[in-house]
Amino acid sequence: LVGQNLKNGPDQALRLIDQVYQGSAKKAIITALRIIYDKYRSFKEGTAPSLLD
Repeated sequence: LVGQNLKNGPDQALRLIDQVYQGSAKKAIITALRIIYDKYRSFKEGTAPSLLD
């Protein structure tokens, strides 16, 4: 995943993981990356929930 950019979405990184990674945690890694992207997008849009709320 080094060199991957989430600014344009996680699709390219997800395809790379799906094609290259053969470990048993593949599904968990893909799910985690989708969650990370959703949180990143929310943060960039200013809609991320505050930790103090």
